[in-house]
Amino acid sequence: SSDLFPSHDMVLWKRSGVDIGDLVSAGRSDMVYLGQYSGDIVLSGVNIRVMHPDGGGAYAISYKMQKLIEQIPSGRKPHIFIAGHYHTALYFFYRNIHAFQAGCFEGQTTFLLRKGLNPAIGGWIIDVEIGKDKKKTILSITPTFIPFIEVE
Repeated sequence: SSDLFPSHDMVLWKRSGVDIGDLVSAGRSDMVYLGQYSGDIVLSGVNIRVMHPDGGGAYAISYKMQKLIEQIPSGRKPHIFIAGHYHTALYFFYRNIHAFQAGCFEGQTTFLLRKGLNPAIGGWIIDVEIGKDKKKTILSITPTFIPFIEVE
């Protein structure tokens, strides 16, 4: 639980050297392991980078993502960049990159409560219109966040 492991990233790997993502994907033909913290997926010519960054959130919800994007060299930028870890949901366009904070599927824990954080529980549906040019320019993007609503 988050209460036992406040930073639970790769706990099993740190303790035993076992990479659970590698083990799961090795046993499933429908899964491709992208790496421990980051990987690129290409769909219909559109490069999508997914990342599980380090550290806690910042004073402004977009700040950490902005700093991550600023470090990507111009020739290596993805079309879409999706980051998890912060348990927040956000979309913005910066340096010609469509940036998303993924949200999460974990409810409020005592750890988050003590930190004054309330997670954005849910996920994104992203509708993308791609140009027919060689660079696969994104002509339009429609992000829709679908929040989890608890039924009582």
